Amino acid sequence: MGGPALEPGRLMPGMGAAEDVVSAVLHLASPAGQFVTGQARALDGGFLIS
Repeated sequence: MGGPALEPGRLMPGMGAAEDVVSAVLHLASPAGQFVTGQARALDGGFLIS
């Protein structure tokens, strides 16, 4: 495992919880998300681009 998230000072304070992704799930399940197809959403707390 590597990447910018492993630099000192950039680590997340802990593991995420289901409540952390609720807004993304609600968006996709609502009428607002009806035209969202074929997307890859990184719900990683900024691990890849921190």
